[in-house]
Amino acid sequence: MAGLNSYNDLTNEIQQWLEREGEPALVDRIPTIIQMAESWLNRKLQGYQREVTGTLTTDTDGKVAMPPGATAIVSVDYAGRPYRFKLSGNTLTVSNGASRTFDVVYNSRLVPLSAGNQTNWLLQIAPDAYLYACLGQASVFLENVQMAAVYSSQAANILSEFNLQITAAQYGQRSLTPAVQVP
Repeated sequence: MAGLNSYNDLTNEIQQWLEREGEPALVDRIPTIIQMAESWLNRKLQGYQREVTGTLTTDTDGKVAMPPGATAIVSVDYAGRPYRFKLSGNTLTVSNGASRTFDVVYNSRLVPLSAGNQTNWLLQIAPDAYLYACLGQASVFLENVQMAAVYSSQAANILSEFNLQITAAQYGQRSLTPAVQVP
């Protein structure tokens, strides 16, 4: 899929794979189809490539809103030392509340594709996952349940392999050692 590098490429491929090029009912729905596929991908993706590093400044109670697009907080540090924190809804609260600027690592959603944002990291390294996820959503829209299952299964298999590769890249090829003796 050397030619699948952008939002425009993806919209063209969706139409070609479904053999419905230029069909207004489908063309008008493609942005929603891609959005639905991205929602599904965000729930399935794992790994360090979703991690974003930034800073957050808390108020005097030690509270701050989660960054836009954040799905989970990985770590909160101040002056190089880890800080305990808790999440409540969309609010991050650090222990020993005070107004400070913290270094934060968090997992983020995919940056959505659109005519104005032609690519993101996942489309660049796993265009097949993107395409199959979109084809699955498009097939649901077209009421082709059989093909929706085929495409969604293919996307899930690709993401499973991708997540394993990301985990291996992040943690290396270590073996797990049980904490207790196994008989």
